[in-house]
Amino acid sequence: KPTIVKNNFEMARGKPAYELFAIGDFKDKLLDAEIDGKKKFMLCCDTKTNAKAVFHTWLNLKELPLNDDDCYEYKGRQYSKYELLMGEDEDGVVVCLTSDNDGMVDLDDFDRVIFSPKIVYGLDSTMTRAVFCMYEEQTINPRGMLQQVARCRNPTELNYFFAKKKFSSPKFLDLQETQGDLLKCEDWFVWDMMIDNQTEINLFKDILRYIIYNDDCYKSNPYLHFVEMTKKRGWDIKTKSLTTSRKGLMKMKKEYKKLETGELFDTNHPIIKEKNDYIKAPDLTALTEDQRLVYTRNPDYEYYLKFKYYTFYTKEHLEGKLMEQEDFKQSKMASWRAQIILLRSLMEDCGCKDKFDLEVQRGVPANQAELTLTALLNVLRMRFRKKQFDLTNKDDCQELIYKAFKQVLGPKSVKSTRKQVDGERKQFYSLNDKWFEEYYELASFSLTDTLKRVKSFDEYDGAFGKEAEQFIYPEECQVFQEDSEEECDGI
Repeated sequence: KPTIVKNNFEMARGKPAYELFAIGDFKDKLLDAEIDGKKKFMLCCDTKTNAKAVFHTWLNLKELPLNDDDCYEYKGRQYSKYELLMGEDEDGVVVCLTSDNDGMVDLDDFDRVIFSPKIVYGLDSTMTRAVFCMYEEQTINPRGMLQQVARCRNPTELNYFFAKKKFSSPKFLDLQETQGDLLKCEDWFVWDMMIDNQTEINLFKDILRYIIYNDDCYKSNPYLHFVEMTKKRGWDIKTKSLTTSRKGLMKMKKEYKKLETGELFDTNHPIIKEKNDYIKAPDLTALTEDQRLVYTRNPDYEYYLKFKYYTFYTKEHLEGKLMEQEDFKQSKMASWRAQIILLRSLMEDCGCKDKFDLEVQRGVPANQAELTLTALLNVLRMRFRKKQFDLTNKDDCQELIYKAFKQVLGPKSVKSTRKQVDGERKQFYSLNDKWFEEYYELASFSLTDTLKRVKSFDEYDGAFGKEAEQFIYPEECQVFQEDSEEECDGI
């Protein structure tokens, strides 16, 4: 059995913690934060987009001058402009660290620091300053959030803003329940394990059960878990919980999106160049806004990669790769290959005409329904507000196909409309044609003339199993993992 080690040290005993309920109030307090007449703060974010949006839209910064080596010079050190984001105003320098930057810094070199989940553990600061948190509950759990806060070893106060305050019923009532789900899901996953050391397998399963159970608890109400864990760290909560307004946050994100896909889209950035080594777009300046986001946002890049595998690869090819993979069965079940296989199997079972037709013709056969639902819950990590789904029911399957498609290929992939049918309002789901065409064009760039048997979207046949007749497999690529902004579990 694994040994759980818990650190009960109260780093912030008696120090005040304040919740901010409007993004405008949070912004004002952040920009006014100072110690002994100097502007100082540490801002923790759970998305790269928000970290960079604050840097580019809230702070009136100008870029530091670059030397002949294309580097910033600050406090006797040189920093490549791609190593970290740096800007300055009349109060000094501000630094922003995200997965777009390939370097790490001494946080105590900078009075004002902003970071994404690029920093969760390990990098500490002893500088005395206020800590701020902006969370949308998307990529790190409450324990990770508290780890971000703890990067400042001498905080004066904590100020936190939770944009969503999501909550749902937990999937498991206790740790033991996780065992049953894992065993059921193994019945669906028929690809053999490559690791045969039973002691290692048992230890892995025990640790995995703890992780799954804790994650399920945290996801039931990330905000409340954060508040309660904050109290246990010794913080003195000074405010009562109220409803949060997201109005200003959405405006900030919209403003940054225009910058991100416009004047800040740097075709010479190492990450953009690295991604294009695989995508092979001939002219990056000709890309649409959503295509550019594939280069600048890791979740969009992950969805693009899964779209490519879903579109161009046969299920047999993906199954073969899973068979070859040297890993525990449970890890394979959480992989993007397993996600694609499950989505395709569900659509075929429900009578969808092809891979991009979301119209369900029937329910799942009764002898497969329970196992398929268990797989959806564990492979796609889906959470439902509705307590019970009956996969033998056509309407329930229609809703699940829509959710599963969005979960695997991204929220932009589908659209829904409500229509009046026989006096009853019904939800109808369909493919987002604009999304498909833009992603198909992007995916086609890497198919050379000798590989590309289908020249355009109009010629594409999405029937299950037709991939081998249309395409020779393009080269595979490792899915990016760090610093995501959406819930892309299993990648």
